[in-house]
Amino acid sequence: MLIPNLQKILKEAEAWKVSAIQEQKGNRKVWKKKTARSQHSIVNDKHLLKKIGLEKKDKILTIAGYYGDWTNAIAKAGCKTIYSELSKTLVNFARRKFGKNKNILKFTCANYVNVPKEENEFDWTVTFEPIGGKMGLPLAIVRSLLNKKGFKVIHYPRENKPLESYARYKIIADVYGVKFDRKAVFIEGINQKFKILDKKHIVTTLKTNNVAKEKVKEDLESLKKNKFSKESLRRLSKIGTLMDKKYLKKVK
Repeated sequence: MLIPNLQKILKEAEAWKVSAIQEQKGNRKVWKKKTARSQHSIVNDKHLLKKIGLEKKDKILTIAGYYGDWTNAIAKAGCKTIYSELSKTLVNFARRKFGKNKNILKFTCANYVNVPKEENEFDWTVTFEPIGGKMGLPLAIVRSLLNKKGFKVIHYPRENKPLESYARYKIIADVYGVKFDRKAVFIEGINQKFKILDKKHIVTTLKTNNVAKEKVKEDLESLKKNKFSKESLRRLSKIGTLMDKKYLKKVK
């Protein structure tokens, strides 16, 4: 039976910490040329929280925060928010750009496979167009089911991010018995080239429950200790179908 290889995922992710928006020039690092230093959509909509299914009282963890535009938008709309990203360079960039937003409680460097740390620490984990879909992202979504409410991923459909992006994570909802929902909503804003957004964003939601949380806790502990019940192996093998085989390991 093939299940996620947590150690391999964490080890390979370390290489990403160096990179994302700088390159080495001799003895110094410089910004890469022609890099748009924002996320694809920069939203400014007074009904943002309602449209994506959040409330002002919610505490939000954003993962794969990238340049921080969505973290900033959610925080400006009223949610207490924590920004997280694997790249220290990006964390420092987002802190410099959005550090004055008092609703962003913290800018932290973290692998999304490892956060949140505690059950019910946040209401939602939210992310905009995260990468790692065949690597660590499925485990990050599993972990997000420890939240009070669950997980949301948002994307703006286009050639390299088709409409069906993230729809396959219904497998996780089915494995843990949580509600799965996808909806298209128009959100006002601009793109990286300062053109007005004219398409709808897709919001994919997994809404957790107490039974799911107990299963998630068992599976995460099993991966950590490398000891598995039959039920945990069955669930983790299904999660493994979402991942590249090089990030799986065989267990009996």
